[in-house]
Amino acid sequence: MPEKILIVDDEEIIRDSLTFILRKEGYGVEEALNGAQALEKVIRTPCDIVSTDIEMPEMRGTVLLEKIALCSPQTFVVIITAYGSIETAIEALRKGAYDYILKPI
Repeated sequence: MPEKILIVDDEEIIRDSLTFILRKEGYGVEEALNGAQALEKVIRTPCDIVSTDIEMPEMRGTVLLEKIALCSPQTFVVIITAYGSIETAIEALRKGAYDYILKPI
């Protein structure tokens, strides 16, 4: 069974682009518009990797990271953001992010 990846971003073009590329590579991909929707999906069906933006409505990516660590600790979380800073990178990595990537990818 292919690895399952959840793409979480409020920007449709980012979600669509990452989903297209990852599906083309053979991964199972789901999408979520925000952190709250993503958390519901992870609770229902755990996934291998979550790629999340930081700045989103309803729940920041760093909060989503903390909640995933509690309910699905085996899931790797990668932060992808256009609003990168040393402070947010350190915060994300301390909270358990697997990686921190700046947009554009």
